[in-house]
Amino acid sequence: MFVMNSVRGFNEAYFHWDMSGEKYNRNLSFFEFGYMFSHFRPILILLLPLVGIFINRKIGWILIMSYFYFVVFRAIYATVYALYEESFTLIYLTVALLIFIPFILIMNLVKISNEIYGIQKSDLIKNNIIATIVGLIITLIII
Repeated sequence: MFVMNSVRGFNEAYFHWDMSGEKYNRNLSFFEFGYMFSHFRPILILLLPLVGIFINRKIGWILIMSYFYFVVFRAIYATVYALYEESFTLIYLTVALLIFIPFILIMNLVKISNEIYGIQKSDLIKNNIIATIVGLIITLIII
């Protein structure tokens, strides 16, 4: 998924860069143009769980959980925004909830959070609130 989003971002940035004439005027570099039109934003969001997997501390757990919360909030937003007009949005919400809620529950198990990430049971609520806020902020930035 990361590779597909990278290729798509590159292609969209190149298309806009080529069509706007910036390629020939050299006013903006290719990556400045891609950043300006946020073609590479999904790539940065997909890096959250990838980086979190390799960091076996609290920050890694928060990054992974914030991505899970982001997907759930994004599915809820897509469903509410479409106002149940399309069956695809209901399917999207159902699939997101069925896939990511169990992951959230698994990551909140004391055995996983304590042994792998070093998070005590008393700190789980605080870290879940932080991850929820980060996931909500990422959702609001994307919208």
